Parts: sequence; structure tokens; C-alpha cells
Amino acid sequence: MIGYWGLAMDFQPKSLGHGYLSRLSLSDSHRKHLKFTCIAVASILSLLPFDGVMAEYASGITINRYYVRDDGKAFFGTSPKPINTCSYWGEYFFFDSTTLAGKNLLATLISAKLAGKKLDVWYAPPADTYIGTDQASGCNVATMARLQSIGIL
Repeated sequence: MIGYWGLAMDFQPKSLGHGYLSRLSLSDSHRKHLKFTCIAVASILSLLPFDGVMAEYASGITINRYYVRDDGKAFFGTSPKPINTCSYWGEYFFFDSTTLAGKNLLATLISAKLAGKKLDVWYAPPADTYIGTDQASGCNVATMARLQSIGIL
């Protein structure tokens, strides 16, 4: 059977009846084209922004306080102050508690605070110009470290 781009395809049913397996026979030129396309797509995708790439990590920190605004943004401060953060009135992290992931983060945060447990946190740090600043020198809600993951020790 001849398929798209003149490729020879032979479809044979699976013996267990769970669908079909396809065997695809590629010529050398088609194989080279497919390899080039895969490399080109991977190269382009690698240039796209991804929040988790530059994540920071802090272990064994204690929650000082937390609060949630009426728009659903949650903030919390810790001891000790994690590296590569800024301080906005004593808070170092924020996240959106209105999403499903944010609700899970908030539940974990509250559980850790009530149980007096320490945390591991992964976060996206602010831009370099805001690291080490406070509310008087540039740290604000838009420049704080964004919480990505949390774990209870």
C-alpha cells in the first residue's frame, strides 16, 4: 500500500486484537528529511520559555506567615530567607491559589504551617535586578519569586 509522500506502508493487525501496528518503510532520503525535521523542531522548541528551567530550591525552611488576597494571590514568608529572592513586607513567594495547582499548593502550605513542619520549595526567582531588594527598593508583587512546587519534610 502506498501512503503519504509515496511511503510504502504495510498494516498488520496485532495478534491480541488491541488495534493495529503499522510498519513504515522509509527510503534514505525520507529518513534524512525526517531526521532533519525532528532536529529543526526540537531546536525551535528549545528556544521557547519554560518556567521550570531556572528553578531555585530551598530546603528545611519554616513558614513565618502566609496570607491570601481577595484576588486569589497567596503570599508567604519563611525562615531563613531563601537565596535569590526579594522581600515584600517579609514575604518571599507568591502563587495563584485560584487554579487547581494553586489550591493544592495552598492546602500543602496550610497543612505544613498547622503541623509545624519544615518545607522544601522550588521557585522561579525574580529578575536579577530585584534579588536582595525589599518593598522600599523595588520588590513588589510582580517581582517576587513565584512558587512552583512544595514539599513537607
